[in-house]
Amino acid sequence: MGAAKAVRPLTLEEYLALEREAPVKHELVEGFPHAMAGTGDRHNRVVVNLVLALGPLAREKGRVEVRSRSGQSFTLP
Repeated sequence: MGAAKAVRPLTLEEYLALEREAPVKHELVEGFPHAMAGTGDRHNRVVVNLVLALGPLAREKGRVEVRSRSGQSFTLP
């Protein structure tokens, strides 16, 4: 057996270089790439329907903050 390879977080530059050539796209979470699931028409329709149904209800409650799995967040108007 060979020696175990050291695992370390990727730099942004390393991630971007790998992602340019990757057949499967990834998101970078705390320096480690995670494969993203592919989507199709059915998935996109479900997402749109959820946003259309829940968006107005969320706005009634006030400020709406959305956070991605990678920790990035933004506020909806």
